[in-house]
Amino acid sequence: MSQIEIKDDFIDVLIAISQSIHNYFFHITKSIHICVVLVLMNLFDQVARYICNSIIFCTAIALLFFSQPSPAFAAKQPPATCRVGIYLLSLRDLQPAEKSFGADFWVWSVCPSKDLKPLQQMEIVDAKSVVASHDSFQEKKDKFGLFEKQKTVFWSQRKINTIVKHRWDIRNFPFDRHTLEIPLEETVYDASKFVYTPDTANSAYRKDIKLEGWKITNFEVKEREVRYESTFGDPELKSGGSRFSRFVASIAIQRDTVTSFLRLTAGVYASFITVLLAFFLEPGQEIGGRTSLLVGALFATLVSMQGMDSMIGSTDGLTLVDIIHITAIVYIFAAAIVAVYSRLLYEHNQEKLAMRLDRNICLPLFGISFAIANAILISHAIAAG
Repeated sequence: MSQIEIKDDFIDVLIAISQSIHNYFFHITKSIHICVVLVLMNLFDQVARYICNSIIFCTAIALLFFSQPSPAFAAKQPPATCRVGIYLLSLRDLQPAEKSFGADFWVWSVCPSKDLKPLQQMEIVDAKSVVASHDSFQEKKDKFGLFEKQKTVFWSQRKINTIVKHRWDIRNFPFDRHTLEIPLEETVYDASKFVYTPDTANSAYRKDIKLEGWKITNFEVKEREVRYESTFGDPELKSGGSRFSRFVASIAIQRDTVTSFLRLTAGVYASFITVLLAFFLEPGQEIGGRTSLLVGALFATLVSMQGMDSMIGSTDGLTLVDIIHITAIVYIFAAAIVAVYSRLLYEHNQEKLAMRLDRNICLPLFGISFAIANAILISHAIAAG
């Protein structure tokens, strides 16, 4: 074998070895690439699973938190409400002496939920007696859209007969005016959870109500928030007090006649006329006749005051009629002083001066000043009511 052939065979072997080594490393590199890709894919899958699980966990926590709001957030929610109205059937037993009045009325409520039952939870504040009857509870269609997103509402009503305390201010009798109030207050839920909404459109009073000596001048209903200095032990309320919703029906009344005033003052005015007549007696006559007239006038005035107390009752202050009687008593004593002085003038031979004092000075002075004083008192009473 020649050297050239040996060299060619050696070159072929080297080429074959080189190709084998190349193929070997190619397969190894390919396997490494595949392994790296698989590892990266597995790593990405784990990262994606972790991110998805974290998102799901955070979403669940958020939903749980917002589905159960904190007390501070819940307090900002508007309180539940029901529409409440009243129809006044009658007013009775208007008793200033007893400091009370009686009323008969229907009261109703319209609520968005059957769980709200304000008529069963309300109290008539300052009531002496309460009789409830004719309770009813029905589910009705909300045809007028009283509550949003409500197809049906719950309507209840009740008839009530009650006697309510009222502080009568009769100082300006018989020109006094009064506002009688029927206060209905929630007793279970405080104002942060429940309030009344007055049904002003349907609340009214019976137009043919007959009140002897009185007439109704105005009627209105309104909601009022009442504060108390106690939480009444409610564990959900902060210390320092509580607030409750109150529905108030207000009825303004005034007297429609002054005949009672004339009956009460006729005696005192007659007594004062007697005082004026005493000035016509001669100073030289026995003083006993003049003083007898004045004593009779005083007695008649005191009797008239007693009759006034029995008719309109006793009061804490002075009434218009009281002041008129007291004014008359002052004039009676002043007339008695004038009578004594006039007698002294007569005894000192000044008969003309005594008669001029009685008839020209005191008679017109007493008459005109008493009339002016009464006009001022009555005008003030009419204005103040």
